[in-house]
Amino acid sequence: MFSRKTKITLEGFQMAKELPEMPMIDDLAIATDLLVTSKAAVRNLALAITETATPSVKKILRLELDNAIDTHDKISQYMIKNEMYHAYDVKEPI
Repeated sequence: MFSRKTKITLEGFQMAKELPEMPMIDDLAIATDLLVTSKAAVRNLALAITETATPSVKKILRLELDNAIDTHDKISQYMIKNEMYHAYDVKEPI
């Protein structure tokens, strides 16, 4: 015996099967989103450091900023290596 909640879930699954198939997100879209997000993290952490008066908090934020910069570099290097991002071609933005 199914509970009402289970019946709704099964009916929802059946309805979802009838919807048109959605395209998969490709590697370029995922990598680009990660790159943009990591760049925002670098910017936000740098701003937070300038707004912080406590030395211990600044120290932690600087460590996080270094990690964010390293992450951004790894993502951009991955994209360059896989020909997803042409950093030196000013005519071709992301």
